[in-house]
Amino acid sequence: MQNQTKRRVYVEATPLKRLQKTGVDYLTEGLIGELVRLSPDTEFVFFSFEQKQNTLRIHGDNIRDIQIIRMSRRVFRMLLLFGVAPSVEWLTGEKEIQDIIFPDFSAWPVKTKGARIYPYVYDTSYLDTPEYSSPRLQRFLHWTVGRSTRVAKRILVCSESTKRDVMKHYSIESGRVEVLYPGRPAKVKSSKIQLPKRYILFVGTLEPRKNVANLIRAFSMLPESIQQKYPLLLAGKKGWLDEEIQDLILANAKKGVRSMGYVDEATRQALYEHASIFVYPSMYEGFGMPVIEAQMHGVPVITTRSSSMPEAGGKAAEYSKPDARSLAQSIELLLGDNRRRAELAQLGKQHASSFTWERSARKLQKILGIK
Repeated sequence: MQNQTKRRVYVEATPLKRLQKTGVDYLTEGLIGELVRLSPDTEFVFFSFEQKQNTLRIHGDNIRDIQIIRMSRRVFRMLLLFGVAPSVEWLTGEKEIQDIIFPDFSAWPVKTKGARIYPYVYDTSYLDTPEYSSPRLQRFLHWTVGRSTRVAKRILVCSESTKRDVMKHYSIESGRVEVLYPGRPAKVKSSKIQLPKRYILFVGTLEPRKNVANLIRAFSMLPESIQQKYPLLLAGKKGWLDEEIQDLILANAKKGVRSMGYVDEATRQALYEHASIFVYPSMYEGFGMPVIEAQMHGVPVITTRSSSMPEAGGKAAEYSKPDARSLAQSIELLLGDNRRRAELAQLGKQHASSFTWERSARKLQKILGIK
């Protein structure tokens, strides 16, 4: 039997070991890391498929890390899709599991009777904007998330927008869905990368859902004087169906468009610190964490009103329609208005300060019933 004097919470740890972090990874690290810190009397058992070169990014005396070696992740995902995957207990060698968090959309099979299962669903883009994800990913997430919502004690989400979407698509009552907002990231020492004196910044995966193509088109419509003064820097790894984006980057390189690829946290910090404005014209987001990151650094933000973006931007952002011409107009107006930029910088810092990992972690403590 499990030790009854100490609560034990299991956490699927893949997002805590990937080398190139995505939004899911940043959120998992912030939320679960703070939960571990606030709950010293709870044992946290992290489990993931063997990744010898990747170490867990959360540390603490109340942590245990299990490497799954009984089968490969690839085989497990295939079995999960077909509904015949083995249980977490079999994979990890644990006898009993009472509380378990799956931070990357899909819950795995758990055989312990009465186990409390908590999947974190970041968005339903695979249903709401299927044109922006691969058919294979759509099928996998639609089936596995659907199953996860049926077995979950609570479904965790990162915004009210995602909560509404999950309730709509999976016919779930409001009381079973809990919003845990991301917290603003901790500042790290920025790198000394050489950057332009002024620039327009975008941070995110270079993929159609982020509307990067229209951002580049918008930049190409700006007066030449603005292009020369404010180049466009794109920081993010290549995404699915990025061919058009890459073609546009090459075609507009001489005008000042520069792709920086995936950047580490120190470089990311430096980019935010020195940006003139931040433009995030996404067509769909679970939350939109880069907006908060820009605001916490006092960078004026332009975004859209799609999905959760008004929650991320609040009253501290300019909102534009997502087409290229509207984006170009918004960029030109903001760059030409020093007073508005200063106002947004101040409002942004205030707005970003309300998003803390501690607040969400304490809410998760109450959901789990731990201290």
